[in-house]
Amino acid sequence: MTTGIIIFSFIFFTLAIFTINSALKSETYTTHRLAYYVLKPLTMLVIIGLAAWGWKLRAVSSYHDTYFWWFMEALFICLIGDIFLMVVSKKYFAHGVVCFLLAHVSFLISFFLIPGPKAFNTIGTLFFIILAFLAYSYLYQRLNDLKYLVVTYIVTITLMGIVAVSLSPTTRLIPIGAALFILSDVAVAIRQFKVKFRYGQLVILPTYFMAQYLMTLGALSALDIPY
Repeated sequence: MTTGIIIFSFIFFTLAIFTINSALKSETYTTHRLAYYVLKPLTMLVIIGLAAWGWKLRAVSSYHDTYFWWFMEALFICLIGDIFLMVVSKKYFAHGVVCFLLAHVSFLISFFLIPGPKAFNTIGTLFFIILAFLAYSYLYQRLNDLKYLVVTYIVTITLMGIVAVSLSPTTRLIPIGAALFILSDVAVAIRQFKVKFRYGQLVILPTYFMAQYLMTLGALSALDIPY
């Protein structure tokens, strides 16, 4: 693992811990919300910085790098989606969902364009399809006017997961990250539409941050960047 990735990783995990802590405290103490509003986007900016720095290490770019453009675009859209979701409003929640829907489309395209062999993964595909079915079955009665948006979102993240598990072993961290991302999304949906469980951020944020981190390392490995 290169020194640069170690430094970025240390900063990322430090910020992630502080973000999770401020998110948990903000549920009880409003004075901690400002810290959460600052730290969560800042943590995503570190992930974007890690991706950009790793990409820059590649001395000679090639047409294969097209997938990384899509990957970087997805990270930036996630950052915008994070900002919308931090605002406690149904209107802005829908905006956040749209942002993450577009981000998952970009991730899907990025993973599809990653060079190397791809093989259909039956177990992984069944896992994502069953998870999608269970999530929709549990939530559909409470989706109301967001039903079509959420259904589109579920289909998109399921396709993203299926493509992720079809990638070659050299990008093994991407499917793990994709699975964590989907689990985080399911937790967000349950908390938004079904049960306002306390300390939900303790499930949502760790899975979300680890998903972004692992997918970024996996995407960099496809550029032959050692880690």
